[in-house]
Amino acid sequence: MALLTEIAALWVRDLLRRTLGGRPEQTAWLHLGYWEDPRRSSQVAAFCSRYLWAGAVVYLATLVSLSLLFKSAKRMKNAHGQQAHADGKRDSKRCSAPGSTPSLVYMIWNAVVSFVAFLALSALVKEDASTFLSPLFRLPSNYRPVTRAVVSLVAPGTFAFFFADTLLCLALERPRLTFTHVAGHLYFPLFLNYCVETGLSAVHTLVLLHLAGLALGRALAVSSAAAFFVAAPFARREGEPRSAAKGVLAEQRNRASESTHKHQRGESKRACEERASSEKGEVSSAAEKERETDDRGLWAFFTWCERVLEVMQSWVTAAVCCCALYDPTTGLLAGASSMWTACKWGVSMETLLSYYSMSMYLSHYHKELRAFMFTFLVYFHMFAFVGVLMLLSHRSAWHLFFEVIGFYMVGGLGITCGAHRLWAHRSYKAALPWRISMLILNSFANQGSIYHWSRDHRVHHKNSDTASDPYDSSKGFFYCHMGWLLYKKPQEVLIAGKDIDCSDLLEDPCVVIQRKLDPWWNQFFCFVLPGIYGYYVYNSFWLGFFVHGALRWCMTLHATWTVNSVAHFWGDRPYAPKTRPSESIFTSFVAVGEGWHNWHHMYPYDYAAAEGGVFENYNPSKL
Repeated sequence: MALLTEIAALWVRDLLRRTLGGRPEQTAWLHLGYWEDPRRSSQVAAFCSRYLWAGAVVYLATLVSLSLLFKSAKRMKNAHGQQAHADGKRDSKRCSAPGSTPSLVYMIWNAVVSFVAFLALSALVKEDASTFLSPLFRLPSNYRPVTRAVVSLVAPGTFAFFFADTLLCLALERPRLTFTHVAGHLYFPLFLNYCVETGLSAVHTLVLLHLAGLALGRALAVSSAAAFFVAAPFARREGEPRSAAKGVLAEQRNRASESTHKHQRGESKRACEERASSEKGEVSSAAEKERETDDRGLWAFFTWCERVLEVMQSWVTAAVCCCALYDPTTGLLAGASSMWTACKWGVSMETLLSYYSMSMYLSHYHKELRAFMFTFLVYFHMFAFVGVLMLLSHRSAWHLFFEVIGFYMVGGLGITCGAHRLWAHRSYKAALPWRISMLILNSFANQGSIYHWSRDHRVHHKNSDTASDPYDSSKGFFYCHMGWLLYKKPQEVLIAGKDIDCSDLLEDPCVVIQRKLDPWWNQFFCFVLPGIYGYYVYNSFWLGFFVHGALRWCMTLHATWTVNSVAHFWGDRPYAPKTRPSESIFTSFVAVGEGWHNWHHMYPYDYAAAEGGVFENYNPSKL
C-alpha cells in the first residue's frame, strides 16, 4: 500500500503540473516544503472557500436542470416502450434483490473512489503512524507536512468527486437522488473546509472518519455489485425455482391438477374453479417467496452493511463534533466562537442526515414499522435527555423546571379540553375564540392533527380493547402505551376508521386549517416557538428548543399515553367492572384530569369525564 501511495502521489503530482502549465506560483503547493508552514492549512482553506461555495451553487443548478432533462427523456422513452419496459421489469425480478439493479460503470467508479480514499488514508499513516492513536483533539500546528496537506485538500477533492458522482448517478438513471445524497454531498466538503479554516482541533479526526467511511462504504458498494454480477448468470441459467422450493411448487401444482381431474369426475364446476384458483394463488405466492429468498445473498448483505455504515458514520461524526464543543483547548485559541459555530452546525447537519438515513434503513428492512415516526420519536427522546442535562446544569434550574411544568400543563389542556372533550366527543359547545385557543394549545402539544386524533379516539371508544382498537391493550402494555404509534396500523383498525363518521370535524374551519397545514403547523408551535422564547428570555434558542420544546413535549406525550396504558391495566372499575378501563389517580394527576377512565368509557359524552368535582376527582380540565 505504501508503494502504491508513492506511485499514485507521483503520478497525480505530474498530472497536475502539466495541467497547470508548470508555473511556480501555481504548482508550489505540490511540493512538500510548501506545507511545512503551520498557517498553510487555514490559508488554503480560505482560498478554497469561495470556490466551494460557487461550486455548491453550480451543483444545485446542474442537479435541477439535469434532473428535469433526464426525467423528460425518460417519460418519452416510457411512452414508446411501456409494455416492453414492464416485461423487462418482471423478468429482472428473478435475479435482482429489492432495490435497483447495479451498474457496471458505477461499480468501477465506486472502486476508483474507494481506492483514492484508501490512498489518502495510507498517506496519513505513512507520514505519521500516531494519527490513528493520537488524542481526539490535536492542534493543527502539530501536524506534519503530509498530514497538513491531506487535511487541507480533502474538502475540495471530496467536492470534486461528489460532483462527478451526482452527474454519473443522473446519467446512469440510478434511483432518484435522496435528501441524504444531495445534502451530504453539499454540506460535508463545505463544513470540513470551514473546520480547517478555523483551526478546529478535531479536524484530523473528522478527516479520518470521512476517508474511512468513504473508502469502506464504496468498497461495500463494489462488493455488493460484484456479488450481484457473479450470481446473476446462475439465476438466469436456472430460470426456475431452486431445489428448496421445487418440491413445494411441484406438490402444489399436482394438487391443482388433481382439482381439475375431480371436476372432470363430476364435481361442481364452481367449487372446482375456486379450488383451482386458490391452488394457483398458492403456487404464485410460493414462487414469489422463493424469488425473494433467491434475492437475499451476498448482495443483500453488503447493501445492508453499507446502509448501517451510513447511519453509524453520521452518529460518530456528530459525537466528535459534540466532544469538540467541550474541548478545553478550544477556549484558549483565537477564533473559538467560529469553532463552536462549526461544531454546532456539524452536530445539527449530521443529526439530520442520520435521521433520514435511519428512516430509510427502517423503511427498507423493517417494513412493519412506521419508519419516520419511529425515528422521530427516538431522536426527540434523545433531545429530551439533552434537555434534562441542560436544565440540570443551568444556573436557573428551578426557574426553568417550573416553566417546563407550566408549559406542560397548558399544552395538556389542548389535548384534554380541546381534541378530547370538545372535538372527539362533542361533550360541550364552544365559540370561535375558544376553539382558536384550543387549536393553538393543541398544536403546542403536537400529537397529530385534531382530525386524526379525534377519529382514532372515536374508533377506540367504539371498539375498545378489540382487534379494531388503535390502542388495543390486549397486545400488551408497551403496545397500548406507544407501540401503536411505532407500528403500522392493522387492517382491522384501518377498516374501523373508515366506518367512523367524522363529517362534523370537517365542518369546523379550525380543524380543517390544522389538517391542511399538518405537520409543519404543529412543529412550529411545539419546537420553534419555544426556541424563540428561549432566545429572547435566556439568549439561547437551543435551550428553548431542548428544554421547553423537546423535554416538555416528551413529558406531554407520555402523560397522554398513560390514559391508554396505565388506565387500562391498573385501578378500580366501579361503573363497568367487566371492562378494562379503570379509575387511575396517577393517570389523572399526570394527564390533567383524564384518569377517571372507567366513568369516561361508561359516559363518554360527559364534559367532565368524571363523576366527582374538580377536587374530589382531581380534574383541572373541568375548570
